[in-house]
Amino acid sequence: MVRKLIIISSLLLVGGTAYTYHYWLQLTKVPEWYQSENSSINQAINIKDTSDIQAAKTQITDKIQQQIQQSTPESNNSNNSVDIKLNEQEINQLLITNFVDHSNQKEILQVAKSIQTTVKDDTIEIGAAITPSQIPAESLTKSQKKVLDQAFNIFPQLKNQDVYIGIQGQPRAQNGRLIFDSNSKIKVGNVSLDINEISQRLGLSPGKIRQKLELELNQINIQDVDLNGSDVIFRVANF
Repeated sequence: MVRKLIIISSLLLVGGTAYTYHYWLQLTKVPEWYQSENSSINQAINIKDTSDIQAAKTQITDKIQQQIQQSTPESNNSNNSVDIKLNEQEINQLLITNFVDHSNQKEILQVAKSIQTTVKDDTIEIGAAITPSQIPAESLTKSQKKVLDQAFNIFPQLKNQDVYIGIQGQPRAQNGRLIFDSNSKIKVGNVSLDINEISQRLGLSPGKIRQKLELELNQINIQDVDLNGSDVIFRVANF
């Protein structure tokens, strides 16, 4: 899915030559957390360091288990479930460490420079900074490679330009997975596209795209999810 989103940004650039300067500014705009030397990126997980990811996995697993163990019968919900409260940094740890264990999500770690999770205004945004030239050529179809090469010919600087790709929406739980609702947005730089727009550009059904946005979290079996300020509260089964 990551490489297909890069293709979307390329199509927007190639198809919008009358507004090239505007599209360039919008599509290559990266978030403040990635721009600033003093931002939280410096405290984020080094996604290229397996030992750093493993340490983060141990830390977040311990945090979740601690909250489960500290729950009491009085604090449990009626269906014997427990609420797990995690902040932005902890959610980021949880997501990144799960990417490692799922082959269809591993490519995110392979091409991303950094991954960040933000919780604000009842929405969660999961985004990554990616350099298009670092996408393995063998992972692209002929048509995808043609579009990307065309974009590189028109905008040579795009090849080594950092591009921000993100998913923004209100998450919910379904069959133990974290999924995004039909109103969710895909962000390329500072441009937001809804799922119907993505569907038209990729030639995939909206349902297929939403399926690709599902996140399975190994450590917890999610029954419900709620956002509270900058925290995410997962309701999980307490066995």
